[in-house]
Amino acid sequence: MKEKFFLIQRRIKEWITQVLFKKFLTPIILFIIYFVILGPTSIIAKLFFRKALSKSTYNQNSNWLEVKNYEGNLENSYEQS
Repeated sequence: MKEKFFLIQRRIKEWITQVLFKKFLTPIILFIIYFVILGPTSIIAKLFFRKALSKSTYNQNSNWLEVKNYEGNLENSYEQS
């Protein structure tokens, strides 16, 4: 009987430690990883790659073809192939 009690008690302790790892330790580790890796990376990107982040695409050449004589009505859209 005592062995079963100790076995149950050990299982409960294992379960409690697993719950503690899942509920408390994992978010703390993810928080640390986020601020140690992503934080400095973001700061470096904002400092050194400022032009790359704020590039405008309005003046760049495009592969789109310009449509001439386009009438935007519903009847013309039915005739498209």
